[in-house]
Amino acid sequence: MADITPTMGGDDWPPEVPTFLIASHDNASRWLRGHLRDGFRHVVSIGNPRPHYRVNVDLPEGLAEHPSRRIRIVFDDHPYPSGVEPTSADVHRIIWFLHGVDERGGLLIHCNGGVSRSGAVGYIHAAMHLGSGREREALKLAQTAAIPNGRPVHPNKLIVAYAADLLGRPALSDPID
Repeated sequence: MADITPTMGGDDWPPEVPTFLIASHDNASRWLRGHLRDGFRHVVSIGNPRPHYRVNVDLPEGLAEHPSRRIRIVFDDHPYPSGVEPTSADVHRIIWFLHGVDERGGLLIHCNGGVSRSGAVGYIHAAMHLGSGREREALKLAQTAAIPNGRPVHPNKLIVAYAADLLGRPALSDPID
């Protein structure tokens, strides 16, 4: 597999949204071990509850000592083969963490494939910073942040529904229905 070197942000990146990338487990591992590790100041790591999946990603040196800069959540993706669905409490923890991502950004969001669970978190992150009425723009930004994966994100609907409820933004679910 060719080494993908992503870039965060860019000239058309909205300044009110801290930069982020959405990654598969493999890309996240490669980026966190490689020369990009210093560019990531915050990490959202979403693991699988099944033991045959890899659940740990090498974290940048020093990040492990700063638990406020990373969050680890474990739940399955749709159709939830292990029966471990995301909960409202899981999404609340994610939202709380995202509130702590400052304007400098450098957020890496990953799950196994970098499509559904991490796509939902990236979409929520962008929507929180863009504000109400800009949900389609937030989804487009999540798609842009996932370009290194080589496939579009499809945000997990249950995660987004919980976020819409917790943030009091029912329109958050509109672009993904």
